[in-house]
Amino acid sequence: MTAPPVLEVRDLTVRLPVRGSTAVPAVDGVSFSLSRGERLGLVGESGAGKSLTTLALPGLLPPGIEIGAGSSVRVEGEELVGASARRLRAIRGGSLAMVFQDPANALNPALTVGAQLREVLWLHRRLRGDAARNEALRLLDEVGLSEVDRVYGSPPHRLSGGMRQRACIAIALAGDPAVLVADEPTTALDVTVQARILELLVRLSEERRLSLLLVSHDLAVVARSCHRVAVLYAGRVVEEGPVDRVLVAPRHPYTAALLAARPRVEGPRAVPTPIAGSMPLPGRWPTGCRFHPRCPEALPPCRTAYPPLEGEGADRVACHLHSATRGAV
Repeated sequence: MTAPPVLEVRDLTVRLPVRGSTAVPAVDGVSFSLSRGERLGLVGESGAGKSLTTLALPGLLPPGIEIGAGSSVRVEGEELVGASARRLRAIRGGSLAMVFQDPANALNPALTVGAQLREVLWLHRRLRGDAARNEALRLLDEVGLSEVDRVYGSPPHRLSGGMRQRACIAIALAGDPAVLVADEPTTALDVTVQARILELLVRLSEERRLSLLLVSHDLAVVARSCHRVAVLYAGRVVEEGPVDRVLVAPRHPYTAALLAARPRVEGPRAVPTPIAGSMPLPGRWPTGCRFHPRCPEALPPCRTAYPPLEGEGADRVACHLHSATRGAV
């Protein structure tokens, strides 16, 4: 029998308040799942809904932003939407942990790294005293930090950016999570440090059988790190599938446009091709396929009807052009 997903998101909607009007969706019916030890990349331009999706999972949305009716987020079978504040506090950092894009802001500047690790170890594993200290030092070593005693006793400002992000990963691991959500974890780091952090996340996923949701605007990052990729555009998944299929033979024109816009250092097309236009704002989404005003391959149905997300298993695409190849349009 197939094991149930560790993380299952179904029809997730996130609504933003608008002055003088009803709330408008910024994430609109997003669905995906993660199996034990699987790594999924969530990609798209700024404004696609990536960060709102990840913040909605553990209930970390800012005040005034709400999850819509009918949304479901399950971690190890437990429903998080509608869970009590007390239960969500137990799950955050426990079953589901997060690594944010800016470690300088994610860490408390007034506390040492050791104090922040000990807090998680007490809240989620009831470790204190020497047991907590020893486990904290072990975690710092596991994420590849040297001089762990010095890092343990240091406030964040005494560490480099790469060291701070490794410390954030150690804190995320302290509660022994089943799912790790990494929201642009390499954005604030230089290129060489980025590569090491990605290698670390992949290693931890493999060694711990940790399910990883990696949010990124960088397709190269996802290609190096993930098994599957889901492409978001204007609040919806437009394509999902295995990395080696989606990034080599994309079916949705938006995925193909993202690939063409990548900077390249070699090959016949070294100059990236920009995507015409810009991401539509929530509440101003066009009718039909939301990408059609920017799509060079738009068909007449694209302007009037949103295409369903179709395919086999987790290899899916929402595109009338794709349907046309099967005689559906």
